[in-house]
Amino acid sequence: MEPSKQAETELPSNPNTRMANRAAPALPILILAALVAGVLGGGLGWAWGEWWYEHHQPSVEAATRAYDFRQLNLEQAAADAKNSAIAFSGFGVAFGLFSGLAGGLAARSTGRAILAGIIGLVIAGSVGGGVAYGMSSVYRKYEDPSGSDLLFPLLIHGVTWSAIAAVAGMAFGFGVGGRGGVMKGLLGGLSGALVAAVLFELTASILFPTHRTTQPISVSQESRLLARMLVSLVASFMVAITLRERRSKATI
Repeated sequence: MEPSKQAETELPSNPNTRMANRAAPALPILILAALVAGVLGGGLGWAWGEWWYEHHQPSVEAATRAYDFRQLNLEQAAADAKNSAIAFSGFGVAFGLFSGLAGGLAARSTGRAILAGIIGLVIAGSVGGGVAYGMSSVYRKYEDPSGSDLLFPLLIHGVTWSAIAAVAGMAFGFGVGGRGGVMKGLLGGLSGALVAAVLFELTASILFPTHRTTQPISVSQESRLLARMLVSLVASFMVAITLRERRSKATI
């Protein structure tokens, strides 16, 4: 056998080459898998939040106390923080789970899909609930009653949403390429969520001017749905693009 032909026949037998090829789906496959995860994660995350919307409320005693709103304000702040934690932990669970599953399935690795889904579910759910609780407290302390400042709600939304999307992107990246895809997936999710936050502040103030969209959780179903879907879809798209760029450079 000629040396050139022998090299050609031996190249596919390299296990590292086979693994790299199997873990490098085409860009349309990556985008499709990521967007499916975004739709499922955003939709189910929104449904979870609607089920538990305003679950925690101030006590009747504080709400009916005349001329003294100090206790009511304290209890309302605590209730808002708990409600935010519930809503965004559910969003993180759904988005992280489906992102991890989609990444592994796109790379045709069932085992990695299951592991990535579990990682996304646990970490994104925990991070989402914790960050949302903290940022709700920050919002209540420094909120602008006029609602005219868009930079402050951009900060509140951006921190919360990017934390969840970064972990979901990490799970997707791990599903696609193992540990090598973690950092790129995380950065893609982070950048996508920040873009989504900017888009939400600009569009929600026009589409829903009376729905208090500057709050950590706005007061209408449609504005909350817009927020979840913007985050999940834009972040998912950015994760897919970022991961494919990494794969393209790695093959040069």
